[in-house]
Amino acid sequence: MANRTRKPFRLRHKSWVLSALLTVLALGGWVSALAHWPPFPGILAGGIACLLAVLAAVDFMGRLTETVLGALTAAQRAAEGQSQARMAGPVVLTRRDEADELSGWINHLISQLPRPRRRITTGDNVDSLTGLYSHRHFHERLLEEIQRAERYDHAISLIMIDVDRFEQFNETHHHAAGDEVLRQVAQIILAAIRNTDLAARYGGDEFAVLLPETALAGALQVAGKIRSEVAAKELRLPGGQQGRMDRIARLTVSIGVASFPQHSVQKNGLIIAADVATYMAKYSGRNKVCPFNRVPGAQEITDPYQLYQFLQNSDWGALEALVVAADARDRITGGHSKKVTAYAVALAQAIGLSEYDVEAIRTASLLHDVGKIGIPDRVLTKNGALNADERSLIESHPAVGESLARRSMSLSSALPGILYHHERFDGKGYPNGLARDDIPVSARVIAIADAYDAMTSHRHYRKPPGRRTALRELELGAGRQWDPELVRTFLTLEAQGHLGEESADPELVAKA
Repeated sequence: MANRTRKPFRLRHKSWVLSALLTVLALGGWVSALAHWPPFPGILAGGIACLLAVLAAVDFMGRLTETVLGALTAAQRAAEGQSQARMAGPVVLTRRDEADELSGWINHLISQLPRPRRRITTGDNVDSLTGLYSHRHFHERLLEEIQRAERYDHAISLIMIDVDRFEQFNETHHHAAGDEVLRQVAQIILAAIRNTDLAARYGGDEFAVLLPETALAGALQVAGKIRSEVAAKELRLPGGQQGRMDRIARLTVSIGVASFPQHSVQKNGLIIAADVATYMAKYSGRNKVCPFNRVPGAQEITDPYQLYQFLQNSDWGALEALVVAADARDRITGGHSKKVTAYAVALAQAIGLSEYDVEAIRTASLLHDVGKIGIPDRVLTKNGALNADERSLIESHPAVGESLARRSMSLSSALPGILYHHERFDGKGYPNGLARDDIPVSARVIAIADAYDAMTSHRHYRKPPGRRTALRELELGAGRQWDPELVRTFLTLEAQGHLGEESADPELVAKA
């Protein structure tokens, strides 16, 4: 076995021994000070002990500082990619040099702290897919801009952009192509606005643009530019080979515009106004720009925020008051929503839905026509058949109603029933052309209740066909317009006189 070379006992090792020895002597001095009498020798020994303790502490801190500096230096070299992370030799530093070096390192570390924070904050504020600002940051900035506009009496405008038929596009071309389309639409939006404007991804296929210091006329120009640019753009899609973009698609957008203070002086009111205008643009033909003041009936809503606040109130009596007020616009069909609610709840209980689902249907039935608040009286109470434009307005009410109701978390369970209650079992309904089980059960239930009340109540353009005619129409339309099983249950309830009674016994229906 080879002889091992004994390493010399270095000075720094001796320094550690000296520190330990001084500490032991200091402790001994204190013991001597406490044990001896008269006091003079004890005081002398205690003073020597204090001096030795101070020397030991200074030496110990010096060694510790040297060790820390060595570790930090090694870490810096390793981070810079140097192969030698260790210090090549002993560091010869004075106490002042060591203190300055340590202070420099601490200042360097402190200076680096804001950088990760800025990266994290920026990540929260930016949508990772499109590079636009995030939904959260948009709400923060909108509130700031409204407060600034109030302070200086300035106008601001909000543009809401919805990609037309995006769900169908995703189903046809898959999500990778959908993501690429959203990125390209985002770039079109950015190119159409100023540096002082803010563009955000508001939802899945929705974008929002905030235009400070901009009145309605200027916002409509920007919205029109975005709409035309998207419609004219050949959007490149990922091809079959990786990295290639060899497919082309064309899409359109529907845009709603609202301005402060013209349409609302509240943040949520401004969002609702722009959102309702977007729905009106979408369901009146798509690829359009619609300002809120052109939404039929907008003049009858003094401020959309008032409706927002009303819908935030989950009190059932308040919701009924809203519906009564809406029904009162039509004295012939007044009470329609309450009767539909009674029929729908009876049917929901009869088919054995849970209490939660029954309550959701109760709320959706009561509010199913709330979207008609934006339809002018000349259309709503017209005697005779509707023309194409008027029918388009009528068919927009489920989407408008859903857009209003979804502002309240307490109404979230009612949204499917409000939005889809005019879908048909054969897929020929509106607004989305859903069919069969794709239609939520709440909407299928409400559709039957709504149709029955419509056929047994007066209308401006006809007298009621009557109860027997209504039942025959439901039976003939089963499997085409309405769910056949639900129709069968409803007819049984009607024959047994249980319509409108929330305690309908499911066993009675099962026997039919």
